[in-house]
Amino acid sequence: MNQVDRGRRLAAILGADVAGYSRLMGQDEGATIETANACRAVFRPRIEARHGRVVDTAGDSVPAVFDSAVEALQCAVESQEMIRDRDADVPKDRRMQFGVAVNLAFAQLRGWHHSLVRI
Repeated sequence: MNQVDRGRRLAAILGADVAGYSRLMGQDEGATIETANACRAVFRPRIEARHGRVVDTAGDSVPAVFDSAVEALQCAVESQEMIRDRDADVPKDRRMQFGVAVNLAFAQLRGWHHSLVRI
């Protein structure tokens, strides 16, 4: 085994972000930030329940790492359903709709090599 192979592991990376975030920010910055934080609060416990780890959050993004692509996909579906139900009474033009991607990647100390699975 060479030096590069030693640090490799397969990981599922979930990336979620809000569709139309800039438009929402332009309409009402304060409400958009508040709603984005509330939506992140929906994702976090589902990520942890599925044995994932939130990597960082900034703006409208929710990046997380899982050992299993199945767990990442289940987390994504559960989170999307909860946000949809939560926003049922919110006007359509103010709803937070997240685009979610799950990348299956070989994580290495110095980079990522990945293939994409879109949901």
